[in-house]
Amino acid sequence: MIQKTVRAICLLSFPLAATVSFSQAKTSPGRNKSAAEYVNPIIGTQRMGHTYPGATYPFGMVQLSPDTDTIPYAVDGKYNPDVYKYCAGYQYDDKTIVGFSHTHFSGTGHSDLGDFLLMPTAGPLQMNPGTSTDPKGGFRSAFSHNSEETQAGYYKVKLDDDDITAELTSTARVGIHKYSFPKTENAHVILDMMSGIYNYDAKNIWTFIRVINDSTVTGYRQTNGWGRTRVLYFAMTFSKKFTQYGTKDYNRSVYRGFWGKFDQSKNFPDIAGSKIRMYFDFNTTDGKPVIVKFALSPVSTEGALNNLKVEAPGWNFDQYRAAATAAWNRELDKIKIEGSDEEKTNFYTSMYHAFINPTVYQDVDGSYRGLDQNIHKAAFTNYSTFSLWDTYRALHPFFNLIQPKRNSDMVKSMLAHFDQSVEHMLPVWSHHANENWCMSGYHSVSVVADAIIKGNTGFDTRHALEACVTTARQRSYEGIGSYIDKGYIPAEKNGASVSTTLEYAYDDWCIAQAAKKLGRSDLYQEFIKRSANFRNVFDNNTGFMHARMDNGSFTKDFDALSTSRQGFIEGNAWNFSLFVPHDPAALIGLLGGKQKATHYLDTLFTMHLPDEFFAETEDITRDGIIGGYVHGNEPSHHVAYLYNYTDNRWKTQERVRMILKNQYKAAPDGLGGNDDCGQMSAWYIFSSLGFYPMAPGSDQYELGSPAVDQATLKLENGKTFTVIAHDQAADHVYVSKVLLNGKALTAHYLTHGQVMAGGKLEFFMSATKP
Repeated sequence: MIQKTVRAICLLSFPLAATVSFSQAKTSPGRNKSAAEYVNPIIGTQRMGHTYPGATYPFGMVQLSPDTDTIPYAVDGKYNPDVYKYCAGYQYDDKTIVGFSHTHFSGTGHSDLGDFLLMPTAGPLQMNPGTSTDPKGGFRSAFSHNSEETQAGYYKVKLDDDDITAELTSTARVGIHKYSFPKTENAHVILDMMSGIYNYDAKNIWTFIRVINDSTVTGYRQTNGWGRTRVLYFAMTFSKKFTQYGTKDYNRSVYRGFWGKFDQSKNFPDIAGSKIRMYFDFNTTDGKPVIVKFALSPVSTEGALNNLKVEAPGWNFDQYRAAATAAWNRELDKIKIEGSDEEKTNFYTSMYHAFINPTVYQDVDGSYRGLDQNIHKAAFTNYSTFSLWDTYRALHPFFNLIQPKRNSDMVKSMLAHFDQSVEHMLPVWSHHANENWCMSGYHSVSVVADAIIKGNTGFDTRHALEACVTTARQRSYEGIGSYIDKGYIPAEKNGASVSTTLEYAYDDWCIAQAAKKLGRSDLYQEFIKRSANFRNVFDNNTGFMHARMDNGSFTKDFDALSTSRQGFIEGNAWNFSLFVPHDPAALIGLLGGKQKATHYLDTLFTMHLPDEFFAETEDITRDGIIGGYVHGNEPSHHVAYLYNYTDNRWKTQERVRMILKNQYKAAPDGLGGNDDCGQMSAWYIFSSLGFYPMAPGSDQYELGSPAVDQATLKLENGKTFTVIAHDQAADHVYVSKVLLNGKALTAHYLTHGQVMAGGKLEFFMSATKP
């Protein structure tokens, strides 16, 4: 979940799925569906999931997807709340499509991107996108979900206004469009260099387009948005020659140099400006589709052309679509599950969402743009889009389990970021060679430590530990100096003083674990002491984590339900007081022991929230919250597993199955909150398998209650790990016993080593509480 900096920090959770029809790619009769065919990218595109339905490749640099409106970031100089719905460019309830852009975030709560929008049209040329209230006034088109077809790596839709069928697929670095026009001499493809997500009038710093020949175009775009110095290059080529082309420049700047010597509006090949749209005209009377290949590069137009040459040399659209499907099946086949079709749809769509981010940010020759804005070359795969406040919790632990080599490259990418950082810090929230500093904590250290602890060390561990320590000692960053000196962040100095103190304490514990593993007892002692700082913001009088002033006193006007001005980022005291995942025994002690801790958890899951609570939050209804527990935001994702540390482990089993059932559905509005670059999905995957990494940086997975009938994990070390749920049923949520390789497993956890050794984990399910 992403901090909304222009409005009050809010707690997010949302009402879930009504029954809505949507279409997936069809399966031929008489054969079993592949894992990719169970994926439905439409899931999460309605309301708060903020996913997109378009075509992408596993971890690909291109995310080619329809955008359904052009909502501006601000109106009359003030933040426009409607823009929040369009973090992924697409909202299921919309009736029109503006075009297909090549970059999108998946599931975020703040946004950027939406680069290089293409839109096929026919008939009279229109260069304005129009509006949702006057769609005929522009080049956007009405569409119906009945004509939409979605699958991993493929998207298809009928653009009703001009009778055009658009199909999309992708390689890692090239988006591929197939436009089937009616027979006409008046077909167009619009290239909108102005369009973008979270757009505002001055976001485009500069764009440049060069028409190389009658079918090839290159260029770049520089923007100042969430990533303030973001530059992206492209190379576009068409399957047939365009008959003519033209430009519309919407910015009449005071200084225009001497370019007025040319008529730049038509058939002029050298275009630059901050507000540019172009059109390319085609004769389609032969009935043949127009195929567009659109390559991206973070480095140069030459890099984009080379990416195009290497990844997409031919013109067979179906071949690229089949290759994308095969790539997705290779990733999704890493786990084979048995269960209902609905369970498979939810599970494999969750895996799909988990394998979108982080994204490759590198040309095929290894070149990439670094945080220092210089061009570097790496022998490893360089990744971007690190939504770390979200993804350290379950997504990166999932990668350590099922994608360890890839996660190792992600750590190397973080270390490269550190080496290029003038602040000498690991990434906080980074994308496209930019640190955007969103959210709190320094959770890169969790990702690094988790990899070290679990033996996934294909990187320089000593340098990694140094980077973690240097980041955690950066006194000038968000209260770290006060945190080091006082053991907490004073409320006067940070609006999220309590939650940030808690997050730092957990991160410090991660550093301590890595230091211990690497034999640095001095660092272990320093950071294990810091990891206990959560105690300094616990108020014995209120029984909650509570903001403290610089003089040591707790703040007045405490409200445990409020999400506003209480010292928490996107949360309240009821939820954040449980954020001590690294020391649950100490947390339970603070809460008054196992019995009182159980009562606290029970109350959280069953309380009734007053109407005033909803007045402080955005887009939240009672249907999206389980009591006071908010699954639609990350700080509570470990909470159901805390029952394992009481005398009521069965309540973890009960709560986990309830969350799985209520918060994830195979429908457009089937996610209870932002998917947040795969974190919500990773929670689903782990919990469906019956275990969860409550404290990344530990080698332990907490046991829960599996939802699948059976699952086989194909590990990179060549071994397999099988989970079997005997007597599985919707009401069989309780676990009577657990066997690991035929022997009773009495602990409430499983270790990473036990999983990686291969074998069989058996849950014996029951409808009866233990």
